[in-house]
Amino acid sequence: MTALEEFRTKARAWLDENCPQSIKGPGGVPVGGKKLAVKDVDAKRWLDLCAGKGYTVPMWPKQYGGAGLSKDEYLILLEEMRRINARSPLQGMGIGLIGPTLNEFGTADQKQRHLPPIARGEIRWCQGYSEPNAGSDLASLQTRAVAKEDNFIINGQKIWTSGADRSDWMFCLARTDPNAPNHEGISLLLLDMDQPRVTTRPIRLISGDSPFCETFFDNTIARKDDLVGPKNRSWAIGKRLLQHERSGIRILMGGAVKPARLENPFLQLIKTYGADSALTNQIISYRWSGVSRDGLENLDRWLGQMKIRPAC
Repeated sequence: MTALEEFRTKARAWLDENCPQSIKGPGGVPVGGKKLAVKDVDAKRWLDLCAGKGYTVPMWPKQYGGAGLSKDEYLILLEEMRRINARSPLQGMGIGLIGPTLNEFGTADQKQRHLPPIARGEIRWCQGYSEPNAGSDLASLQTRAVAKEDNFIINGQKIWTSGADRSDWMFCLARTDPNAPNHEGISLLLLDMDQPRVTTRPIRLISGDSPFCETFFDNTIARKDDLVGPKNRSWAIGKRLLQHERSGIRILMGGAVKPARLENPFLQLIKTYGADSALTNQIISYRWSGVSRDGLENLDRWLGQMKIRPAC
């Protein structure tokens, strides 16, 4: 028996023994964090078991809460989860975006402080990128961060911040050198959302849902040791972070759920929010967190086939 065959045997036995029956098949996936409790007992148990095994972030190093799997082992684990139709134990921007970025660019201290709580589903993260006048032209962002003693003092506004009102921490792009060209003078900062100088205001959509927020910083504090990468040189790191969103290779992105068919309940969602795939994908992440990446790819295909126009 090869090492990979042995790993498959052990992974299969562990999944068969530990995955609750109610977790097999489509359904919700916890996002973690302190502000939104996991009400489903089996989902919470599955999250805790997988976190203890390192299976919420299988390819992360063991010292940071992962299982230390190779890519081949990770793919085998996905195959075995698909075999029993098991859902992912955890999802969100912590394991999908900032976690992989810290693994690549973070200091040893940042990794030790932030990665294990992410892997255990204890902290929920949101993304502070877009601003009212800096959306597609993100490099024109104007949120300012000024160094003062051991901190950065942040002032400005972010918009379309998914789940900001329910998040514990934010990774935020801010301008630390206002005299530098647009793509320079930008730094990636990590900040605690639980401070009185951060205000979130949910944006209510026509459906009544509020998955997005405006976020306001009024002398908000970020520690200097929560600067990711060199000061003023974070544009490349910020773009690299977005590449993790596309790959999802180091996390279990609901990998067990089979590709959806055209009669999938996404149809009503598309009719409600219109044929804006970027917006609809974010709504799905918010409301149908158990959907696989294959399902999201199918959604893009459906949008093109159905030619549904946004409701007015």
